[in-house]
Amino acid sequence: YECGAIDLVRHICGSVLILMKFSIKSDEILVHIELIGLFVLLGPSPCGADGHDPMFVVVEASSIQSLSVSGSISTIIGPSPEILKPVAIDVFSSEGRMYWSDVRLGTISTSYINGTANKTIVQKLSVPDGLAVDWLGRLVYFTDTGLNVIGVTNLEGTYTMILLVDNLDEPRAIALDPVGGYMYWTDWGAFPKIEKAYMSGRRRETLIDTGVLWPNGLALDLIRRRLYWADALTDKIETSLLDGSARRSILQKSLTDIHPFGIAVIDSELYWSNWKGNGIHKTSIDSGATTLFATLTGRPFGIVGYKSSRQAGTNACSRDNGGCEQLCLAEPSSALCACSFGVLQEDYKTCKVPGQYFLVTDNSSIRGLSVVEGETMATNAIQPIPTSHKAEAVQFDSKTGRVFYANVVDNTIIRVDNDGNERVVFTNLSVIEDIGFDWTANNLYFVDSGYDVIGVTAVDRPLWNVLITSGLDKPRSIVLDPLKGMVYWTDCGSAPKIEGAEMSGASRRTLVDRNLGSPNSITLDRKAETLYWLDDLLDRIETCKADGTARSILIHTSSVHPFRVAFF
Repeated sequence: YECGAIDLVRHICGSVLILMKFSIKSDEILVHIELIGLFVLLGPSPCGADGHDPMFVVVEASSIQSLSVSGSISTIIGPSPEILKPVAIDVFSSEGRMYWSDVRLGTISTSYINGTANKTIVQKLSVPDGLAVDWLGRLVYFTDTGLNVIGVTNLEGTYTMILLVDNLDEPRAIALDPVGGYMYWTDWGAFPKIEKAYMSGRRRETLIDTGVLWPNGLALDLIRRRLYWADALTDKIETSLLDGSARRSILQKSLTDIHPFGIAVIDSELYWSNWKGNGIHKTSIDSGATTLFATLTGRPFGIVGYKSSRQAGTNACSRDNGGCEQLCLAEPSSALCACSFGVLQEDYKTCKVPGQYFLVTDNSSIRGLSVVEGETMATNAIQPIPTSHKAEAVQFDSKTGRVFYANVVDNTIIRVDNDGNERVVFTNLSVIEDIGFDWTANNLYFVDSGYDVIGVTAVDRPLWNVLITSGLDKPRSIVLDPLKGMVYWTDCGSAPKIEGAEMSGASRRTLVDRNLGSPNSITLDRKAETLYWLDDLLDRIETCKADGTARSILIHTSSVHPFRVAFF
């Protein structure tokens, strides 16, 4: 049988187009293949992770661009509602993906190098200025100069945690040495410096804290074992060994010449973005000789050079996630397992939801926080619960695991079941301020400062009742003592006071009505029968017994403005 066919096979991958011609004769068992064309394409490849990445990827204004070896520019992702002001960028070469931060959206996103399969993995950040990929632990490290923290997330964004919060003023660029187990970052705050720590956040130390003012870009050369940084105020590009020694200048020009931001290392060259002239420049590490590599239309920010050999090696996290259930954080010659939510167990590998924690709300989620003995910062006890509306007050049913929250947008009470589905428990409210849960009768009590009422509704049945309607001016917060059948609330109207009554509304009495400013949130130590409340006009936390006696000021400070209080 003779095929007798001559076909052109076109294969596009990355930036290379290959044209081949072949013919087959089965009786001669002959296969003939001839290469008839090889072309370089300037546009992004549709091949995704299997393609050849561009030599450089650079963030420009509201887009992401690729730069070829010759300096040719091609748009990977253009301006859109999903990309408003990207700043930092890095690549994961073995998977053909890039990761970038957007300081206007407060997000970290990813796509293939060609711009396809774009998705956001982390939201609700403030100003994520820096970002770096851990290609061995399959993590993304980031800085947030709005929250002044350094954090880490897995590539899917399902596990995210904050590593460092103390003594960070304006953290910006971050770079990683996953093989060595170290991370490095710049801080251009009141005391500018360059620091390093284990990638777990432990063993932090300052490398450079003199002669730096606005350290912007940061890059590592793991072959030469050197650190490179660009200072936008001193207009220098400098280098040192990874321990901060052997420091020297590579490039220094006048203020009118450069304003460096991002920096990348490829072989013996530095490539850096310049806000003055919107250029990408190339500087020899050895001689300091500098040339213009490319000119962009808009202002350039982060830049990363792609070379597969940059992301090689192994560490304790590179196989089976180091045995960790959630996050594996590299250290020199070892690693630590960490929990994005839950508490690390005695095996130092697995994470478990603690037996007790408290709930907090933000604009779009409910989080469970636990305080671990010996730790200065609360940890996430549970995976955050997304909410469809802004939740201002929250309650929890420990028997069923269901969560209730006050939806202050539509002024309704919402129940979140264990499967994450939401159900409206009660509507027709005016201005809902707070809710309290009676676990003995499965009822929710609510405070409405629009109608000036205190009411109760059943959780699972369409039954409700208004308990108190008179003598309320601006009821604000409520707390229950179901075992003793009592309810307590604050009123921040023209005659501020704290009151109590039986849970039926009977036997109402005023507990405190003097020397109050604007009593807000209230809570109860049921065992000690002691009330605590916030006064957001006087900026203090006060306490008294449940009968109104033994009143005292617990905290009085103008440095913070407390909003909610809970007894835990």
